[in-house]
Amino acid sequence: MAQIQESPSEKCLDTASLELANPDESKTVEHPDETLIQFNGPEDMRDPKNWTLVHKWCIVGLLSSMALTANFAILICAPVVPDILDEFNSTNQFDATILVSIWNLGGVLGPLFVGPLSEIYGRLPVYNLFNIVFIVFCAGAALSKNIRMLIAFRFFNGLTLASSTLNSSIVADLFVTEQRGRVQSIMTVMPLIGPIAGPIVGGYLAGAEGWRWTFWLPAIMVTVVEIGFATIYRETYEPTILRREARQQRRKTGKGVHHSRYDHTDTPIASISRAMLRPLKVFTLPIFLLLSTCTSLIYGYIYLTVTTITEVFNERYSFSEGAAGLSFLGVGLGMAVGVFLCGATLDWYTNRMKAVHDGEIKPEWRLPPMALGGIIVPTGLFMYGWTAQMHVEWMAPIIGTAFLGFGLVVITIPVTTYLTDAFGIYRASAIAAMTVYRNVVSTVLPLAGPPMFRAIGLGWGNTILGLVALMTVPAPFLLLRFGEQLRKRSKIEKRLK
Repeated sequence: MAQIQESPSEKCLDTASLELANPDESKTVEHPDETLIQFNGPEDMRDPKNWTLVHKWCIVGLLSSMALTANFAILICAPVVPDILDEFNSTNQFDATILVSIWNLGGVLGPLFVGPLSEIYGRLPVYNLFNIVFIVFCAGAALSKNIRMLIAFRFFNGLTLASSTLNSSIVADLFVTEQRGRVQSIMTVMPLIGPIAGPIVGGYLAGAEGWRWTFWLPAIMVTVVEIGFATIYRETYEPTILRREARQQRRKTGKGVHHSRYDHTDTPIASISRAMLRPLKVFTLPIFLLLSTCTSLIYGYIYLTVTTITEVFNERYSFSEGAAGLSFLGVGLGMAVGVFLCGATLDWYTNRMKAVHDGEIKPEWRLPPMALGGIIVPTGLFMYGWTAQMHVEWMAPIIGTAFLGFGLVVITIPVTTYLTDAFGIYRASAIAAMTVYRNVVSTVLPLAGPPMFRAIGLGWGNTILGLVALMTVPAPFLLLRFGEQLRKRSKIEKRLK
């Protein structure tokens, strides 16, 4: 702790030090009071950024595994929806669609609790609690007695998915800005691959063991990963670590003078209320709305595609139930290529620009890959829609979906990394808000898509979607030119306190 002087009566927080426009929480602020609890540079092992690479990458591995297994459950039942409807004697097409997409409706509400609670109590207790409840609801889905019960448990699974909100925030807790891009790229692909691998496994698993095992398997997988998580993970959120140590020092010394710059100065109820409102305040920021609209739109297209692709390949290409699951491989391959590109360029470009600008780091330097994604996504939609419409060789529409998967990744990863860089200690609220927005769009579009395709066909339907996607192309160029000025005018840190 720094050896400094200050009147004991001055216990107000040093909120001016929270420079969220270009934050670096690993840096401590010199303060004239030896009772201030803070990290003390690169040798202080209390700071998660100073933990060993082995420990940090073990945590990243667990986070990736949790994201993979949790998101694996999202679409594992997609290929077997007809079997589920047959068992429950339902012929309602709305049941078939909502059974898959209701997960995202639960995901609209869950992040509004997960993000703010993690900023009050820390990442560790919130992550563990939500994972355990998630497992319970997976088991409930497997034991469902009717279609309404199954839909309800699917909703609660989406509600209790913590990894989509907290994983990127924990990576930012562990790694300095210049190292986050590659880690985010590696980790972000897991929740994207999960929904692709799920239908492939689900098609064959249901054929061998019945559709209920498409819910038992995720429950077992998440249980195994949660055991590892509970064993290895330690708290990484800097404010929680320092607040906890300040409390321990106050108990140890019997004096109330030890404090951190993150201590709450108001009542617990007021702190909770302010935190719970924070994701909603994020929606008032123009930069957030622009980037989240781009990301959410592409996510909605992915969900629309994966919820209809089984029917397309069953009816137009006479694929079997198991083979229809393989039609998702195109999206997965495209995602893998996108991850490689982002992993190779994000940190490289940031470090290059840092050298040119005398050590300054700007969040906008994460965004150049978005421009490529804005062009590739419409290309993929045009190709998928028209080749499927014209019954071209089955490989052609799969290539189109590969373009779509690639575009999703090279838009999503830069935006996620931008938000974690730009929002500092409030990054979980920013990611939560984006997840809410994304899940709303991902719920609505799959409901609107099938009627549109029936009315005008796959070709023209995907053409309309592609033309809308073209509107995202200017976003990265606008923010590279004007983003810094917008951040300063938005006064992010003052709005989100």
